[in-house]
Amino acid sequence: MKTIYLAMALTDTPDWWRINFYRCLCAELESLDGVQVLKFIGLDPNADPTEVHDFDINLAESADLMVALTRIPSFGVGQEIEARGRLGKPTLLMNPRGKYLSNMPRGVKGALLVEYETSKQDGARQVRLISVAVARYLEKQKAAP
Repeated sequence: MKTIYLAMALTDTPDWWRINFYRCLCAELESLDGVQVLKFIGLDPNADPTEVHDFDINLAESADLMVALTRIPSFGVGQEIEARGRLGKPTLLMNPRGKYLSNMPRGVKGALLVEYETSKQDGARQVRLISVAVARYLEKQKAAP
């Protein structure tokens, strides 16, 4: 079983992206053979900040693969990318084609930039494109010696 940590911005993120898009993408990724998506704490207003940090960093570091949605910038996602980089673990930086992404996350050890086509009103299409990119990556890893 391959574990995937799906990292994305939460604060100041539109509800459709934070709730519906995340839920749909988790379901799509879990439909892939042998994949389990690890769930983060989220925006619980009662959560202790240290607990959120430790829990989410642990998920990021322990997953076989991290899929970082970089469409909406996030300090937290950046920290998770960096934590994986220190371990040399693979992270897919899922970024819309033509949207600027800083050199910092792209330069992290183990990070791989994957661009996908997008427009403002195509959430379901984005879910599918991201899922297909992850499936292709996993297939390449299985085939590698």
